[in-house]
Amino acid sequence: MHTKKASYLTTIFFLLLTSSTLVNTQSNNIDSLLIILANEKSDTAKISRTLHIANLLFGKDQRKTIQLLQNLEPILPLATKQQQLNRLHYLGASYQYLGKLDSLEFFNDVILSQVTKEENEKIYARALANLGTAYRAKGDLDKATEVLEEALTVFDTQENDAPKGSIRNGLGLIYQAQGDYQSAMKVFLEAQGYFEKLDHEVGQAIIINNIGRVYHDQKNYNNAITNYKEYLKRSKKIGNGNSIANALNNIGVAFMDEGQLDSALFYLEKSIAKKEELDIRSTLATSLNNIGKIANLKGNHQEAINYSKQALVLAREFENKKDQAYILQELAKSYQNLSDNITAKSFFQQALNLAESMGNVQLQYNSNEGLYEILKTKNSEKALKHLAAAYELKDSILNIQNTEALTTMRLENDFEKIELVTQQKITTLELQEELQSTRLSNQRNIIIGLVLVLGLFGFLLFQIFRQKNKIEDQNQVIQKSLKEKDTLLREIHHRVKNNLQVISSLLSIQSRNLTDQVAVDALNEGRSRVQTMSLIHQDLYQQDQLTGINFQKYFQQLIHNLFTTYNISEENIEIIAEIDDLNLDVDTVIPIGLILNELITNSLKYAFNKGEGKIHVILKEEKNTLLLEVKDNGIGIQKMENISENNSYGFELIHALVDKLDGELNISNNDGTQVRAIFKTYQKAA
Repeated sequence: MHTKKASYLTTIFFLLLTSSTLVNTQSNNIDSLLIILANEKSDTAKISRTLHIANLLFGKDQRKTIQLLQNLEPILPLATKQQQLNRLHYLGASYQYLGKLDSLEFFNDVILSQVTKEENEKIYARALANLGTAYRAKGDLDKATEVLEEALTVFDTQENDAPKGSIRNGLGLIYQAQGDYQSAMKVFLEAQGYFEKLDHEVGQAIIINNIGRVYHDQKNYNNAITNYKEYLKRSKKIGNGNSIANALNNIGVAFMDEGQLDSALFYLEKSIAKKEELDIRSTLATSLNNIGKIANLKGNHQEAINYSKQALVLAREFENKKDQAYILQELAKSYQNLSDNITAKSFFQQALNLAESMGNVQLQYNSNEGLYEILKTKNSEKALKHLAAAYELKDSILNIQNTEALTTMRLENDFEKIELVTQQKITTLELQEELQSTRLSNQRNIIIGLVLVLGLFGFLLFQIFRQKNKIEDQNQVIQKSLKEKDTLLREIHHRVKNNLQVISSLLSIQSRNLTDQVAVDALNEGRSRVQTMSLIHQDLYQQDQLTGINFQKYFQQLIHNLFTTYNISEENIEIIAEIDDLNLDVDTVIPIGLILNELITNSLKYAFNKGEGKIHVILKEEKNTLLLEVKDNGIGIQKMENISENNSYGFELIHALVDKLDGELNISNNDGTQVRAIFKTYQKAA
């Protein structure tokens, strides 16, 4: 649970924008107005003045605002219908600040029961927008979309651009929660255009944050953190404590998802401190659960459970389904880490039920993946159903069209701005040219000569322009062709990876039905080799470089996969890696990856009688060759003649792969087993 939860400022965004006066520098005026109100004798004047104060005060002191509005009840019959409706609006806004979504929904339902679109379009649409905010925060995304789109049809016909931007922002949050990142980015950029036109700093800051959330969902953590930090900078400039707390939380979660736990903890603790300082209880559950997630990652599972249970109480108090689902998932992971799979399964199922009721794709994927991990050893049929559901959802979350659409829409947005500036410059030049022509009207002969020269020059320019256009058209055709090939290649890698993972799952299920340990070991070794190749294709379709792999990153994934496959703790076996920062061609990575898989698997299975030891791995360039060395401090190879005679299938495979890269192989016993290979033929990524 991180930026998936709309920030506290974002959920009250429409209310702030559609108020007749935004809360900014009126703090000093409020006290003066309260004194005047206390001395006011006229009841009708009291109504008018109270509503004016409520407009200024509801964003700062909600309880005082509610009390002032409740004080109007004895004289409410004297109020006009519009004043009565505005009173209901400010009551709903105040309760929303306090996290009371049912109250927000109630007061806006009352407004809609008392006014029609024909009577007052603005109040009618405002109530719809606020109702949409309530539905979205409670997880009812279909209802939220319906009322927000209806409100937008009204506001798009009016001159005020603020609600046009704020409602598009709300729709973007809904599309994002549903996994439709292309539509989300589209409306976010439209909203950004409206706020830039208004020079509205609050609106621009919130859109920057929400675009960061889209990047975050796409696992583009660098861009996400950049957006979040810009959001934090602008929030500090504006002086909005709610936004500051939200930005700190978002930065912390991005660092956490990237694996930088110390940085994550630093920002999350600052976020909690800010929320406690401002008494923001409605979003405190988010940060508490994130702290619990870090505790889980560090192995402190009981501590994680304590944090998540505190967060769950708050999420249920404020009826936030999305928060509840994320917290339930974290609780499930904690109990799973404590080997309490029954409790873990219950929490994952509760989270899945909530996710399906909200139509939240990311939450459904996480829950199905968790249920598969729990059920795969006990009920393979149910486990495979959850695995299939997870893969289907993952394709909709991380598909290539979404990623390309984000980039395309950003470029189109920037291009439109450049085109507008260019058009303005052209218009200015045309005006200057017209003035110059007027001044020179008495020099017709000179002008005629200049026109002839300019005509010839224009003809030459036209020819150059035509040639330039032809070249640009050809370049566009080439670029389009390259992009199509790039898309096809990514799809191929994606499908290969999925097929390899299905094969791995089938081998795993088959191994559980065998009693012959030799057969089980053979299937596990085959599964490990399949996963080694699957990791390569996974990296290829997820990154920009389609022909090469960063070997440092790949090695870390390979080690994690082997330790998981053979159920080995990293506390018992230490991996010492000296891997150069190399981007290698896929035809080089596959054989080297398989060689490493065989050598490290051999060490993990046979080298350490006591289950403890060290494995030293070196991969570096030396004198136009590539050196690979794997050494352990185990018992060594007992019968070297078996290796030389190729009686071992694993070493037979290693010899074949070394020969493929025109390499030399040396195996020795020296305080353990040492295997050294020098490859003369290898390729770096282009």
